[in-house]
Amino acid sequence: PAPTASPTTAYPTAYPTTLPTRSPTPVPTAFPTATSTTPYPTAFPTAFPTPYPINEVQPIDCAGTGGLPIQVLSTDGGDTYQAKTLDVLTGAYTVLFDVPVPQTDTNLNSVGINPLDNRAYGTILSPGNYLVRFDGTTFHYIAKLQPGCCASSYTYYAAAFDEAGNYYLLMDRGNPKKYYRFTNLHTMAGHASAGGAPDWSAVAPFVTADKNVGLDFVVLESSTFEPDKGKQLYAMGMFYKNVQVLNLETGTGWAVTPVPADAITTNSWGSAWLYGGQPYFSDNSGALGVYRVELSTVDLVAQTAQVTQVVTQSTPTSKNDGMNCMSSPRSEEHTSELQSR
Repeated sequence: PAPTASPTTAYPTAYPTTLPTRSPTPVPTAFPTATSTTPYPTAFPTAFPTPYPINEVQPIDCAGTGGLPIQVLSTDGGDTYQAKTLDVLTGAYTVLFDVPVPQTDTNLNSVGINPLDNRAYGTILSPGNYLVRFDGTTFHYIAKLQPGCCASSYTYYAAAFDEAGNYYLLMDRGNPKKYYRFTNLHTMAGHASAGGAPDWSAVAPFVTADKNVGLDFVVLESSTFEPDKGKQLYAMGMFYKNVQVLNLETGTGWAVTPVPADAITTNSWGSAWLYGGQPYFSDNSGALGVYRVELSTVDLVAQTAQVTQVVTQSTPTSKNDGMNCMSSPRSEEHTSELQSR
């Protein structure tokens, strides 16, 4: 059945919530009730244990190699997927791990690393759409999502975590677009099979908007984008040769012209990272490489923003998504050199 109860009846009392106090609405329908046959785990404190049990998905090594931007991609049409680190200083890719997807000809997407447990999450068309958690040896289903328009519909392909550990997921199924927010995913039980996962298909969206921010996006806070509103939460992506910006609290969106205007000559940017506090986007064709949007130059009145190419060529793929650790020594090491480019 669809979840209906307040999350206070389902969460273990030891866990504090992570919803920002300025949130306009809670998300009471995002989680199953306490009578679910798949109850929440009680062994995961907010500060995640190290290590998790061997049969659980393990954290990414954010202090080591995993601290680089990671691109989860397939180069064989969705039969296999790899998580590859991208050195944004050199453009070199290194395989971090093979993702143990449970079937071939699938779509693993909407990936992100939760800053509350440093574990990787995403969505998969299984068939049916599911929220999942994974590493190099384990693949778990978290919950069933609202279905798409048809069996092969890639309804979910873009998502990102904010710094508080909230997961924002775009559902592209006509207009308006639906943006969902899921909280406390680090406390949710993982299931080895899709059949064991609770059904969250009746969850209401956090915000709806006519704006599609792109094939992947980052979530960031800014008090300068709309100074009259103060600090707000935004999604940012690259799509249709523009920088796309969406206020996640109001649903207002902007198509921002890049400067130089001819920098972004392709429509599909399938991987996004908020690395060292700056947004980066990778071109699916590989020809344009990786661009950074200079946040200090974003002007929503003039609808312009400066962009900078930092990698001249990336891996060409139509099945990919980006994720990275919110905070890592690697990003701190790279920040000054990247800013000089």
